[in-house]
Amino acid sequence: MRFIWWAAAWLAIILLFLAVDYKPQRDYYGSAGDIKLYQKYAAGLFNHPPQLPQEYPPLTALLFVLPQLLAPHSYMLVFGALSGLATWLVVVLVDRENGQGFLLLLYMLISGFATLLFRFDSFVVLVTVGAFVLAQRHRWAWAQALLALGVGLKLYPALLMPIVALWAWQTDWPHAHRRALLSSMVGGALVVITFGTMWLLARDQLQHMLWYHSTRPLEIESLGATLAWLSGPISSTYTFGSVNITTPLGPAIIKLLTAVNIVTVLLVYALFARRRLGPASAFALVLLFSIVTSKVFSTQYMLWALPFVVLAGERRVLWLLIAVATAIVYPIAFLHFETTIGQSVPNWFSWDVAVRNSLWLIACAVGLWDWCRATASTQLADAPRRLARVV
Repeated sequence: MRFIWWAAAWLAIILLFLAVDYKPQRDYYGSAGDIKLYQKYAAGLFNHPPQLPQEYPPLTALLFVLPQLLAPHSYMLVFGALSGLATWLVVVLVDRENGQGFLLLLYMLISGFATLLFRFDSFVVLVTVGAFVLAQRHRWAWAQALLALGVGLKLYPALLMPIVALWAWQTDWPHAHRRALLSSMVGGALVVITFGTMWLLARDQLQHMLWYHSTRPLEIESLGATLAWLSGPISSTYTFGSVNITTPLGPAIIKLLTAVNIVTVLLVYALFARRRLGPASAFALVLLFSIVTSKVFSTQYMLWALPFVVLAGERRVLWLLIAVATAIVYPIAFLHFETTIGQSVPNWFSWDVAVRNSLWLIACAVGLWDWCRATASTQLADAPRRLARVV
């Protein structure tokens, strides 16, 4: 009964948040621009031939078209309501796992009060959390299938698929290795089918998506932008649907961040394979490292990692500071900065971004330390039981 009351309270909070936030989103925060783009892509599906989104994976078309079918004249409101439902389900799932649903919702509302309900990331987060819950119950094939669905919406869930494969491999269930291989093959096949179908039916859109992501410059909220700013003044420009920086160091910084991303993600995989990390902490760290080493760090990306940070067990003061710092960057600082886009980036704005990125790097280091120690302590506590089973 307690859980039902809490779930109802969370839903009421999200709906109230939507009611209060809708007008500022439409008139001040710039979310209407993203929603108009989603609606444009939804309309493109009814063209002859149908047109898929050009910078997003193909299955996003299904998300974009649903509000168009339900209420085209209230597209933004319906999209926000559906995103709110997805957010509520994420909170419910996390609370069922560790009872910290309210804390997760608090982080989401603070950090994403300008993006939470008016970007499609909440739907992808629901998919990744659902995959985690299924994996907890040893439903490996279904977990991999959900992550493959997530790849068709936003590419980053592909980074979580190896963790589920290793997780299945480590279990004591009969035929664990065969289950791990088969479930991985299911996930991989669905990814190939999704993008193979796009290649056959909309090759131009797929090629444009690959070009878009490969040539995109450093976004102004990224760690790369902070590194460039530390080396000297930087300028801003609006391209690729975001505010980016112009600097001659851009290509070198992107290569550096890509190398660090590969090393850190492989490190997390290795630690998880050696049972030095638990599943939730492995999910969290892969996403934390991937976000901070990406050339794009949009505000809503924080939503990707938050459920797994809460599931793994976080330092609350640190994550409250990160949530507040993220909100200060966008929309607060952006509302004062957007009139100067195309000029030199003011130092006060770069300082705001640098503080948030520094806190994020601290969270990566602290999380790696805390979660490795927690896993080691758990293994030490379980050692007598494992020895008893052997004897």
